[in-house]
Amino acid sequence: MIIRSEKQYDDVEYSSKYSPNCTIDIEFSGIEFISLPDNLNGLNIRKENGIYRFDENNEHFVKASSCRIGISQFDHTQDRISDLSLEYDEILMTL
Repeated sequence: MIIRSEKQYDDVEYSSKYSPNCTIDIEFSGIEFISLPDNLNGLNIRKENGIYRFDENNEHFVKASSCRIGISQFDHTQDRISDLSLEYDEILMTL
């Protein structure tokens, strides 16, 4: 499963700034359970016993074997689930 940010634009002010025309992907593998809200804003992720929790809300989490966060310039039709040969421009974190 991939959770992808929207691309940022030069003329818009954001609370967290990253390179324009890039997205940040949160990539989970080996998923056993998902409990997420419709929208996620400004995430903090922490891992506890194989469960990835979002912010301080204990109701929103993903139970998975791994999580990787990367920056890419993939367009909306590209992702590493359908094409494992794709590489992120930068890996921000592996949990």
